[in-house]
Amino acid sequence: MIISFWHTQYVLAGGPVADAVVRINAQRLFRGEVGRDFWTLLGSGWRQNMIHEQRSRKFVKVLNEAFEAAQAEGPAVLASEFFLSDGAD
Repeated sequence: MIISFWHTQYVLAGGPVADAVVRINAQRLFRGEVGRDFWTLLGSGWRQNMIHEQRSRKFVKVLNEAFEAAQAEGPAVLASEFFLSDGAD
């Protein structure tokens, strides 16, 4: 649901500020196991459904980049620990 909200805001706001905001939020989300599990299960659907609109494709590209960066940083933060710190531990 949060990603749908981000998508709506992204499409309506546009511009580089929107890119940066989505990137920051996605990086935070994908540090945790719940965010990674979500994108692993449903990211392909987002990629398939967003191919027809340029702004939506860009949104999914930003999310994919954040997801890949989070995976490269190492294991996900457990859900039970995610809100106990900044999510980067």
